[in-house]
Amino acid sequence: MILIIIVLNTIVLATEYYDQPDWMIKMSYDANVVFTAIFTLEMLLKLFGLGLKQYVKDSFNIFDSIVVILSLIDLMVDPEQVLNGS
Repeated sequence: MILIIIVLNTIVLATEYYDQPDWMIKMSYDANVVFTAIFTLEMLLKLFGLGLKQYVKDSFNIFDSIVVILSLIDLMVDPEQVLNGS
């Protein structure tokens, strides 16, 4: 299921282009919020399920958590800028 969501996220990211309409900017932003929430939930479930010690033994989990944290930071930086198109 997560692999399908990753592919969908990639498709949404690939549809961005210069001077796209405002509705598409909003749709991409909303989709990014949903995908980030899903990936965050997946990371937290895995972290709680495996425990911190076991979680960090797998380098993919570390990579995954870095990507999720950077995605959360990206959403928090200035969402109004994205929505206002500036």
